Amino acid sequence: MDDLAAAVGIVPAVVVVTLVAYVPGWLVAFLAASLLLDRQPPVRDAHPTAPVTVLIAARNEAERIEETIAYIARQDYQGPVSVLVADNGSTDGTRAIAEAFGAASGLEVRCIVEPRPGKSHALNTGLAAVRTELVITLDADTLLHPRAIRQLVARLLSSPGDVRAVAGSVLVRNSRDNLWTRMQEWDYFLGIASVKRMQGLYQGTLVAQGRSASIAPRRCWPPAVGRTRSARTSC
Repeated sequence: MDDLAAAVGIVPAVVVVTLVAYVPGWLVAFLAASLLLDRQPPVRDAHPTAPVTVLIAARNEAERIEETIAYIARQDYQGPVSVLVADNGSTDGTRAIAEAFGAASGLEVRCIVEPRPGKSHALNTGLAAVRTELVITLDADTLLHPRAIRQLVARLLSSPGDVRAVAGSVLVRNSRDNLWTRMQEWDYFLGIASVKRMQGLYQGTLVAQGRSASIAPRRCWPPAVGRTRSARTSC
């Protein structure tokens, strides 16, 4: 502090030290304390059976869509699960691959086409075609843990009445490949999982990402959906 103040003046030195050290330190301490204090309500039914639709907005995902749907087919969820792919103008056969895998696996896979470019258009068109009350939005390159759907539904149905969406945590598949993938894993852990859990504790969750698998009742989605959705709202 003294050396910096001697170089730039006391006021700029205080501002720099506050912004570089004190504010980040306080934020990290606040985040850690919040996570320690957070207590989720107990799950009332660990094996729910409510029908669920997994909505995937996809554009030119021929290389990934089959694996994504295959992970959905391997879920331990005991209720009916269907997949709805909103094809956003793909030119690489994404729709044909998804339909073929559904026919071969026995999983109900429906595909609809939304030619207008943009994920929000694909999601809106998909939501209009959903037939179940519960909807999970999922990115076309995201792979679900085998217990993901069961735990998402159980958590949503066990949450207080003002909770309108639940999202999972994101894990990096190749997190041990190199330094950059390790850094990405920490970015997801701190920037998504930890921060979203802290926001939920204070009823201030801003978004629930599709990449981390978000579930919400269909009636709670607004008329226009963008990339994200508030996790607590009225409907």
